[in-house]
Amino acid sequence: MNETVIGRPEWTAGDFLIDQRFGPPAAVHGEVKGAFGVRLECTREQQDDGSEIWTLTHLPTGGAIGVMFSSAENAKACAEEMIGLGDWGIITTLLDRDDAAAWPAWVLAGQATIQRWRDHENRLAGEGS
Repeated sequence: MNETVIGRPEWTAGDFLIDQRFGPPAAVHGEVKGAFGVRLECTREQQDDGSEIWTLTHLPTGGAIGVMFSSAENAKACAEEMIGLGDWGIITTLLDRDDAAAWPAWVLAGQATIQRWRDHENRLAGEGS
């Protein structure tokens, strides 16, 4: 999935597919770098509180990283950290959490990075209420 946009060395505009769990993948537009894509999920006009929601996608699987980011900059910063951990392009299927003991150490570090960003975004959301 997304072979034509995976591996770009810098953040560039691009179209990519996201997994929707149920139904066919959806084509979206955002920015891509390495094995990750960032896109605006909800605009300020769509949100009651006037905030934006940005998402981060693992391009080889089309899977969402699972954090709702408050800005493109935060989503990209998380992706940059993930890119520095290992070759996310070699993971082409969703990993089974039951097999986490067999995951490479850099994948486990990636999970910790994701959780840290999730906590950060939750704190930011709490400060805004």
